[in-house]
Amino acid sequence: MRRFNVICALVSVAWTWALASGDEISLQLQHQKALTTAPGIRGAPEVHASILAEIKHLQEQLESSKGSRFVVQRTNPNSQLEQDAQLFEVRNLTQPLDHFDESTNVTFNQRYFLAMQWYLSGAEKRKKTIDGREIVPVILYDGGETSLDERVNVLDNGIVAILANATGGIGVLLEHRYYGTSIPTRSDLGPGDDWGVDQLRWLDTRQSLQDSAEFARRMHFEGVSADCEYRVIYYGGSYAGARAAFLREQYPKEIFGAIASSAVVAATVQLPEYYYTIARGSAPECSQSLQTAIAAIDRIISPDPSLGSQQRSVNQTKAAALKSLFGLSHAPSLNDFANLLTMPLGAFQTLSWVQDGKPTAWSDFCSMLNNATIAQEVREKHHDELDVIGNVPTAVLGYAAYTQNHLERHCKKEHCGTQDPVHFRHDHGSLSTSKAWQYQICNEYGYYQVAPPVSNVSSEPPKSAGPKIVSSRIDEEYMSLLCREGFSPGKNWKIPARPNVQIVNRIGNFGIAKDRLAIIDGQYDPWRPMTEHSDEYAAGGDREDTLTRPFRLIPNCWHHCDSDGLADPRKEPTRIQQIHQAQIEFVRHWLDLDTD
Repeated sequence: MRRFNVICALVSVAWTWALASGDEISLQLQHQKALTTAPGIRGAPEVHASILAEIKHLQEQLESSKGSRFVVQRTNPNSQLEQDAQLFEVRNLTQPLDHFDESTNVTFNQRYFLAMQWYLSGAEKRKKTIDGREIVPVILYDGGETSLDERVNVLDNGIVAILANATGGIGVLLEHRYYGTSIPTRSDLGPGDDWGVDQLRWLDTRQSLQDSAEFARRMHFEGVSADCEYRVIYYGGSYAGARAAFLREQYPKEIFGAIASSAVVAATVQLPEYYYTIARGSAPECSQSLQTAIAAIDRIISPDPSLGSQQRSVNQTKAAALKSLFGLSHAPSLNDFANLLTMPLGAFQTLSWVQDGKPTAWSDFCSMLNNATIAQEVREKHHDELDVIGNVPTAVLGYAAYTQNHLERHCKKEHCGTQDPVHFRHDHGSLSTSKAWQYQICNEYGYYQVAPPVSNVSSEPPKSAGPKIVSSRIDEEYMSLLCREGFSPGKNWKIPARPNVQIVNRIGNFGIAKDRLAIIDGQYDPWRPMTEHSDEYAAGGDREDTLTRPFRLIPNCWHHCDSDGLADPRKEPTRIQQIHQAQIEFVRHWLDLDTD
C-alpha cells in the first residue's frame, strides 16, 4: 500500500489541476467519484455540481492521455471509422409514461445502445430450435439509476462483451426511465419548470419493469431474421440487479434468463448495516482508527447518542473549532457537518479488483487516518482550533487532513449544506440523477444509511448494534429531511410519510428464486445486507449453487465486481476468471449451446 506522505504534505496548498501522471489523475478521479457515492451528496446540489465539474475535468485529462476505444455510431454507418474500433449504435424506443392506468398519454424515448459485432461474427456459436428457427441471445444490460454513458465499459471488456462473445449474441444497454436522456419532456407534464412529484410519479418499480418487458417484446434488429427466436439474458447490478431478478420472476416469457449481481432484492427504511460491512471489510487498523475518530468527534457534536440529530447540550465553541479543523466551517449545521464526514466512506463501495495492487481512494484515506507525520502537520497548522478542542486522537487529525485535501474546496460559503431542500426542490427544469434516485428512495426504497442504534446489553431482550463509523447525528429524522421538504405535495401525488418499502418487498425479498436466475454477490459489498447473501436477513446465503440456479459469493470482492473484465482474461485475478467462466458456462447451459 503506497503511503500518502508526500501528497498529504500538500494539504494546505491550493488545489491545482496539473497532475503528474495518468495514475495520479485516475487516483484523484477515484477520490472525487467516491464523494458522489455517499448518500448525503444528493441533498447538496451545489456541492455535487462542484464535484461533478472536477470529475469531468479529470476524465477529460484521463481520456486525452489514454485515448478511447469506442466510436459511437449515430447516423452514418458508412462513415470512416478505425477498423479496429468497437461500434455501438445509439437508438431509442418510444414508451408510454403510464403503461397501466391511462393517467397520461405522454410518451418518452427510452435510449439504448446496440452492439452487433458479436452477433455478426458468431454465427457458429448459435443454434436453432427444433423447427429450424435461429436462437439469437440478447445480452441486455440494465443501466439502473444513472445515465447509460456511465455504463459503456461493459461493452468493451465487461460482462456484456464476455457473454455476447461466448454466445454469438447481441449486446444491448437499456437506459432506465427518468435517467440519462430517457426523460419525458417537462412541458408535456404540466405548467412550471421544476420536477416535482406530479412529474415524477411515474418513476416507480412497476412502470420501469414494464418498460423492460415491453422492450423485450418489441425489439427487432436489422440484419436479424424476422422468424428468429430472441432469448434475453438480462443483467443488472445493485438496484438494476434487483430489477433483473424481479423481471425474471414477473416476466418469465420475455426474460429467458437473468443475472442479478449485488442485487438489493429487499428494501428497508433504515440501513445501518451498510456501514457495518465497510467496517468489517476494511483492514483492522483502518476500521479501528475510523471508529476511534468518530467516537472522538461525537463526544463534541453528539454527546447523547440516543438523541441522534436532535442534540441539546453541545459546546458550540468546541463544535465550531472542530468544523474549522476539518475545513468545513461553512457547513450550516452540525448535522450537515456530520453528513459531510460520511462522504469519504463512499470510496469503499468504489473498490474494484481492477485496482488490485494499486493505490485506491480507500487505501489513501485509511493511510491518512494512521499517519503520524500528517497528524503533526495538522497540529502545527491548526493549533488555535486544537487549543479550543483539546487533545484528539491521531485518526481525527488524519480525517481532517483528508477532508481539507478532497472536500473543502467544494464546500462554498453559501452552499455547503448537505440537506438543502430549497435548492433541491427548485431544479429549473434540469432533472439530475441524484434527484431522480432520491425520489425513488423516498417513495419506495428507503435505504437510509444511518448510524447504528444505541446498544444496551441490560435491556430485555438485549439491544445490539454494529461498528460505528458515522456520527449518531445521522439518523432517520435527518436522512429523511429531503423526502419531507425536498418534494412538496402536488395536485395528484405526494411522497409517503415513510418509504413504502412493502411495494418492493412484495415483488422481491430474500426468497426470490427461479430457474435461469443467477445470484452473484461480493463478500465485502456494503449492499450485501440487502442481497440474497445477507448475513443479517438471509442466513448468509443458505442455497445450493447449480447450473440452473447459480448462487455465487465472490471472495474478497465488492459491488457487482463481476461486471468488469480485461482484454486479456488471463490477467484477471483467479477469483474473477472463475466467476466469468462460471457465467459463460451457465448461460451457455441455459441456452442449450453445449449440446449437439
